[in-house]
Amino acid sequence: MIPTADIPSNRPDPALAAVVDQAWRLHAVQSTMTQTVDCKASTALAIESAALAVVLSLATNDGALTGLAAPACVLLWTGIAALVAGAVAVGAVVRPRLRARAAGDNDFVFFGHLRTWDARDLVDELAGGGIVDALARQAIAMAQVCWRKHRLLQHSLTLTAAGAALVAAAAMLAHFPRG
Repeated sequence: MIPTADIPSNRPDPALAAVVDQAWRLHAVQSTMTQTVDCKASTALAIESAALAVVLSLATNDGALTGLAAPACVLLWTGIAALVAGAVAVGAVVRPRLRARAAGDNDFVFFGHLRTWDARDLVDELAGGGIVDALARQAIAMAQVCWRKHRLLQHSLTLTAAGAALVAAAAMLAHFPRG
């Protein structure tokens, strides 16, 4: 009879399996948060683009906001600039990020890095337990990206609100002069 202690087990180490499971859960949370901010940003981009189109149509070609006095004109074009800046910021949120930097020796969770791997090398890395380190690095990278996206969306919404307020002030100055 062969002693069982000499037979390698094909069962994963339960402690490692638990850590890998937690790492994948963390990765899933980061992915969900990124999808959520991308969805919000897409909606914001549609609204901001429409608002900008309406304001520009009113500010050109004999629209209701043409021929304004200097103070109202400054408010109007400052507001338009803020609306444009808000649209640019939100556009940066939804723009795909494809990292140009080379992958490290064991970076394989991000598809941009995984595409350069050889299948046998990946099998060896996965069998060696390298997934935990790769997931940890990817979770941190995703958190940094998600934070940047949320900050850009926040700036976009602030700029859009300020731009809309400035355009509204210009319209009120133009159509309700003091006196």
